[in-house]
Amino acid sequence: MRKNSSWIDQLKYRWCNIHPYSDATSITTNNGDVFWISLDESRPAEIIIGKNARFCGVIRFFWDQDVLEICDLRILGKYRSKGLGSQVLHWIIEYARQENIHQILAIVSPENYYDFDRLMNWYLRFGFHKESPDGKSIIMNLL
Repeated sequence: MRKNSSWIDQLKYRWCNIHPYSDATSITTNNGDVFWISLDESRPAEIIIGKNARFCGVIRFFWDQDVLEICDLRILGKYRSKGLGSQVLHWIIEYARQENIHQILAIVSPENYYDFDRLMNWYLRFGFHKESPDGKSIIMNLL
């Protein structure tokens, strides 16, 4: 929440889950829950996912010309398995297309993830494919 927001804006965001800023994008999960992503710049390094002014997840990016690297996409445990991560990844893919990105790269390392195979299969279902011989890097071409 921005410091110069009014108490009414804070009330709407905290209790009614209505985001008071025009640069916010809503994401609706399969069960109808609405989450917010607020964009302060066109190619952000980090985006926070929230609901009722509470932190629900984070996306960290690295932008390079026409390639977008997803460095980290984390959803808090209580919001997992409800479609939020899938909706966020759909949003990332569409946002990358709007920014004229030709390729999305995600690095998934078995050392960093408890359920590596599940996460890798999740990305593969969205059209990513394994790129590196060690199987840690997956890519989606948007051309």
